[in-house]
Amino acid sequence: MNRSNNSSQIILRLNEITANIYRSSFPPLIIFGLIGHVFDIIIFTRPKLISNSCCNYCLASSCVSIIQILFGQFFRLLKGGFYMPIPVLWWCRVRVFFLYSAYLASTTLITLASADRFASSCSQVKYRRWANVKVARRWIPIVLIISGLSQSHMLALFVVHRDGEKECWAPRHSHYRLGYDISFLIVHGIIFPVLLGTFGFLTIYNISRRCRFDQQNGPSSLRRHRIRDFQRMTLVQTACAIALTLPFAVHKLYLTVNTFELKTPETLAWELLSMSIVRLLWFFHDSGAFYIYSLSSVKFRHELFKFLDEYLPRRAPRHSHYRLGYDISFLIAHGLIFRVLMSIFGFLMIYNIRQRCDNDPENRLSHLKCHSSQDFQCMTLVQTACAIALTLPFAINKLCR
Repeated sequence: MNRSNNSSQIILRLNEITANIYRSSFPPLIIFGLIGHVFDIIIFTRPKLISNSCCNYCLASSCVSIIQILFGQFFRLLKGGFYMPIPVLWWCRVRVFFLYSAYLASTTLITLASADRFASSCSQVKYRRWANVKVARRWIPIVLIISGLSQSHMLALFVVHRDGEKECWAPRHSHYRLGYDISFLIVHGIIFPVLLGTFGFLTIYNISRRCRFDQQNGPSSLRRHRIRDFQRMTLVQTACAIALTLPFAVHKLYLTVNTFELKTPETLAWELLSMSIVRLLWFFHDSGAFYIYSLSSVKFRHELFKFLDEYLPRRAPRHSHYRLGYDISFLIAHGLIFRVLMSIFGFLMIYNIRQRCDNDPENRLSHLKCHSSQDFQCMTLVQTACAIALTLPFAINKLCR
């Protein structure tokens, strides 16, 4: 009896820790992730960077990552942090489709950006001609289409599992699920990090070789600075791609391989806790792209500071600091924070209603449970989607003008 009570307390404690991980880490992850990608979009559309093919890949990757944050992190916060899943089959399929299509497209575009840097550093014209804006703008829609087509099977084959997290994933005990998880591990945990590191260090090698064979002027300080910049960027990109992506892929494959085993409730609670940790790392890889990848580039930092410096006299010489601060605060407050808070409070209201209904011993609140929570859920989804879609473009345009 005591052992059973202790096991129940451990399970409750583990579930509480799992929920607190989602509640405490995902809101700042969402807010700072959106802010970082908005800054990416603003800087990469600057005249000096938009004409660079590598920046075009990064710009497209930032746009796609915003979709991933909204479809992935926000609804994961509701499900894992506040126990508010939306177990509707068509919605689960659409959400997972957009989440993993956006993730595949974003990772592919970052890899193409690394390959573009390698091509631009080559001395052979046949390689250097690939580092072209026209080539980049042809590859970007191709990557988006292929990413969507490669994940389209989710729209027809994925199911909602009614136990545990009510996760929308491939059917259990199937070769289809095992094959997809193995391919996810190989592609995102091995191939993409290896390609990022390979293209990065080949770029460093090309720049170093050009410095050694520059007999006229010798290796300039600018080129040495570029080598150090690329070394830092390559190491950071490769290390983060492996450390933040591989645990999630391995954990998903582990769950698939062990689906045939009978597990105790305590074991399932430990698995949910470990999944929340590796999922946090996986989402941080996308939300932290601005802070990990972009800010590690000296050129990007210079362009960011230059944008802030040039914005003041160009906008309003006398009151520019007030107007700049107001526009940035308007973007952050009305375009991001208020929208996230609106949706969080809305879904918290749904959570409280459901909790009251579940704890009602005489089932007197069944009518409220069946109708009010569904109405609030639909209303909150519509409010959040409309607020983001109708406010964020205006705030970004106001800041860029």
